[in-house]
Amino acid sequence: MAQVAVNEAVDQLLGELAGAWNAGDARAYGARFCPDATITNTDGTLDLGRDEFVRHAEEAFQGVLAGTQLSLAVRKSPWSTSTFAFPACRCRRQGPVTGRAGSCAPR
Repeated sequence: MAQVAVNEAVDQLLGELAGAWNAGDARAYGARFCPDATITNTDGTLDLGRDEFVRHAEEAFQGVLAGTQLSLAVRKSPWSTSTFAFPACRCRRQGPVTGRAGSCAPR
């Protein structure tokens, strides 16, 4: 896969993730994660597997993250091949966050 195609695929993935977040759609947001993924949350806790991640995202999108908007953009992609990309992203969240200060976690 040419680098241009890799960049386009990464941009598409980031767009899908941001679109799902902005719609408050936890299932669509979690769909891009592996079923057996381990996700480290902003408060240091772990979600073990996609199902647990989606469950917590649903709580967050209905609670502390309700109405927030996310934008994601690649700043640079220092490591990528035809099967792997590790982009450095710029993440921006807008909107009110209720709950504990400094935490996006719904717990």
